[in-house]
Amino acid sequence: MGQSKQVIGGVTMDADENRQIGQDRAPVAPGSVSGTSTYVPHAIANRAFSFRGETLATESNTEIALVRMDEMARTYPYGASLVRILNRVEAMATVRSDGVEPDLMQLLHLEFAREVGKASPREQKMYLRKVFHGSPLVTIEASYEAFCCIETLEWIERYEPKPEGITSDDVWKLYELCMRGTRKERDAGRRGSNTRSEAKSPNSGVRYMPPDYRQIDMFIDDLVEFCNRPSLTPLTRSAIAHFQLEAIKPVSEGLDRWGRMLAFLIWRQCGLMENMLPPFSLTPAVQTRKHTELLIPYQTGQDFAKRSASASLDSWVAHCARATGRSVPLAYLYRDCVTDIEADWHDRCTDMHKGSALDALLSHLVAIPIVSVPSASAITGKSYQTAAEAVARLVDLDVLTPLTEGKRNRMFVAHEAVERLSHLQTQFIPAKATTRESFFR
Repeated sequence: MGQSKQVIGGVTMDADENRQIGQDRAPVAPGSVSGTSTYVPHAIANRAFSFRGETLATESNTEIALVRMDEMARTYPYGASLVRILNRVEAMATVRSDGVEPDLMQLLHLEFAREVGKASPREQKMYLRKVFHGSPLVTIEASYEAFCCIETLEWIERYEPKPEGITSDDVWKLYELCMRGTRKERDAGRRGSNTRSEAKSPNSGVRYMPPDYRQIDMFIDDLVEFCNRPSLTPLTRSAIAHFQLEAIKPVSEGLDRWGRMLAFLIWRQCGLMENMLPPFSLTPAVQTRKHTELLIPYQTGQDFAKRSASASLDSWVAHCARATGRSVPLAYLYRDCVTDIEADWHDRCTDMHKGSALDALLSHLVAIPIVSVPSASAITGKSYQTAAEAVARLVDLDVLTPLTEGKRNRMFVAHEAVERLSHLQTQFIPAKATTRESFFR
């Protein structure tokens, strides 16, 4: 006779198990204090889920808004610039959620350094320290971490959906890109036998134990199978995958940003987002405490023992849907800002011809505001001489301002674009970043 099913806290599960998602069978773990339950993650690939109607409605509305936004990016004249700007916003917000504050100008310089051939992390950091020699190293490192997030987002945008779906190699590739060359990379990598395997939040009544390090590959394979599960919506899959990745803790550093990048990869594989990625990390950057408490309730002092894990998971999925939904109008605000900047510049360039080097440079400058003549030539696909003339013309029109002296490899910046886009970002993100570890109890 088949096993009966019942719904507990909005999640369908086997009646004979009658336990919370990811919770150990015994309400009191062996060796633990009476009344303290143990949270141990379990496989999710074949587990049944159901959610409150309100959560499902929020997801549905958000996915409709995302599809419309993605179509907007496809038809928008400055779509490529908008994508690049939003990737930068997403990357900075992601890093700020770890309590560090990247600098926009440093990030722009890193992008410029990449354009002119400085490809290795060592070259890029040395360049940044030379240009910003008085800047604290923690700021330089934060800016470099944001740059790694940008490169990860760009890899996702180049990712071609596969018939077999996302693979474990794809998942680990995301992590590798996020951590490449960062100071955290030294402490990154798979959790080993010498890693502390147990944590207890004194206020939650829950003893948390990640899986044994020898089970990490098994759990990653299970996670990948879940990510490719067609019976769940892309938003549901991405939210639960992020929650599970945090719970199994396969690595010791960078879990939250890894989970966010995995969400984007799931959307890309599903075809939900084909042309752009929404800056959904703006909400966690603003609401770091709420984001942390919902993502890892078993570690943040929440009364997790009295509230089923399934209800917590429902709250997390709803939070992710709302955060993503809020990112859509923000993307349109950035689009309008880009449109206004481009209109102002075009009004100044009354003698510009469509298809000229000047026209091509203007269409990219709002997203790539630091240029040299060689980089302008590469960006526009025009000759060095033609690009030099376009740059000189934009300097005359006060669109570009020299950043460096001398004639060789001189750099220029479109200050107006930097200032207006930076001002827009300050409307959404608090001046001081907060680390999620500060909410652990």
